[in-house]
Amino acid sequence: MIESEKKFPSPEMLERIAGALEVDAPSLFSTKNYPSTQPETLADFKENIINDMRQVLEYRLGKLNLKIPQDT
Repeated sequence: MIESEKKFPSPEMLERIAGALEVDAPSLFSTKNYPSTQPETLADFKENIINDMRQVLEYRLGKLNLKIPQDT
């Protein structure tokens, strides 16, 4: 159900999935190939997560023919 986007996993399940894949949980949301699994700074981490979440949101809203308001 997670892979078919019918259900989003709980934080605990994300940790279990990350552990099984031997990666950290935030890297599950990343679409970029980082040289390491750790971002350079906390600000980079925050920016990467926001960008990744925006991409997912734009994709999901696109399926509904909706867009993210420009002021967000």
